[in-house]
Amino acid sequence: MRKIQNLIIILLLFSGVFSCTKKHDNSIRIWSSLPYTANDVKFGNTEFGDVVPYKYTDYKSINEGEEKLTANLLGGKAMSELITINGPYDHKWTITIVSETRVELKED
Repeated sequence: MRKIQNLIIILLLFSGVFSCTKKHDNSIRIWSSLPYTANDVKFGNTEFGDVVPYKYTDYKSINEGEEKLTANLLGGKAMSELITINGPYDHKWTITIVSETRVELKED
């Protein structure tokens, strides 16, 4: 009987510890203020394809950390900006392509 009680206590402790552990779930979307389509937009390994002006992409799940936002712009210019995503638990973010040389990150 004592062993069963000890086992139940141990199981309750483990279930309490693991139920408090929560995975970070970050999602981003892209908005472009450029007057033309940004082609082949990627954030790290996450592909957004072509991003048309003044429209949001769908949210896509990403890993927390530092990644490059890359895109092919008008006239063969390439954009490459380093962005850090970091937030506790569930967060949604918007990356705005402001110009050919500037992006902004905001939490939604």
